[in-house]
Amino acid sequence: MNRIAIFSFYNSSGIVEDYVLFLIKELNSVADIVYIVINGIISDDGLQILEKNADHIIVRDNAGFDAGAYKSVISSEKYIHEIENADRLILCNDTFFGPFVPFAQIFNKMPDHIDFWGMNYVGNCPFDHLQSYFLVMEKEAIHDTLVYFNNYVHESESDIREIYATLETGLFNYLCSMGHRWGSYVESEDIDIYKSGDLAIIKYGLPILKKKFFLEADSINNVKTALSYIRNRTNYNIYLVLDCIRHEYGVELKERDLSESETEYMTSDAVYMSHRNVSEEALSDFFKNENVYIYGEGIIARKVYNLYSHFNCFRGFVVTDNTKLNRRILYGLPVDEYDGRYDSKNVIVALNKNNTAELINQIGHKINWMYLW
Repeated sequence: MNRIAIFSFYNSSGIVEDYVLFLIKELNSVADIVYIVINGIISDDGLQILEKNADHIIVRDNAGFDAGAYKSVISSEKYIHEIENADRLILCNDTFFGPFVPFAQIFNKMPDHIDFWGMNYVGNCPFDHLQSYFLVMEKEAIHDTLVYFNNYVHESESDIREIYATLETGLFNYLCSMGHRWGSYVESEDIDIYKSGDLAIIKYGLPILKKKFFLEADSINNVKTALSYIRNRTNYNIYLVLDCIRHEYGVELKERDLSESETEYMTSDAVYMSHRNVSEEALSDFFKNENVYIYGEGIIARKVYNLYSHFNCFRGFVVTDNTKLNRRILYGLPVDEYDGRYDSKNVIVALNKNNTAELINQIGHKINWMYLW
């Protein structure tokens, strides 16, 4: 079996941390060929470490985030034949700790009838997708994945919102539209793995912990709960986490600060992603209108455009204040400032739940507008 993994590496100082080395070694256990793409700088010692654990090393400018790193391999004439003939393609970045369960065990659990999968699935929040920090394409889905990357992913994209729109929601929906069957390692009920990472691993068995959890967790108790569980219930070396979060996030925790019982700090409150309250059928009917405007220009607005642009109905974007924007054109359409002219137009409000409520409070509820929440 010809199994290929592409690993996206980034460290602002060019240092290969121990948690990254562990992750790469785990990738080697389930891949026959490992590409490591270095976004930005790498120290001499770091390069030596990576070279010992990879079949190919690509050093490139820090552009395009992980999507750009993947495309630098996928679109390369040097590597494309090898990728096209793979039986499995793994796309993995370095934004998480783990796996707390060996990759070999995870792969063995996944059913044979699916064409692509990830660790966790987010449904209807507001759009379906597999979170993209770890994606696996089986042979049946590799060709269409390459087509999607070549047509829709830009190697030098500098806007992270565009990456979320294309690599997560866009790729997922494209592969589904091509008839591919998807799967998820855990059934996480759309828990927010950034705010409730502790409950994601304890309640749902998510075998990774996102690094961003240490920035967004509701309290230090959530952090202690997660780390206590990892230390008590898994074979993962807790110092791989403690060392990283100390110098990267300034979180000063020692093993003695953790509990022998992970439930000591646990709260019963989990944060879940917000579900939209409008059906796919209602959205499709709305986009049958000849002229539709998108309110917003952030992640959700870009997802709306990418998912529904085939209706050929979008005429522009609307924002509250366009003087704060770096660009006045998005996807070739104007980004205009809201005024009363738009009250009677067909507008989809592509903001998050809180910002939607704030907008309604400011300008009122419009009859012709479509609200996701």
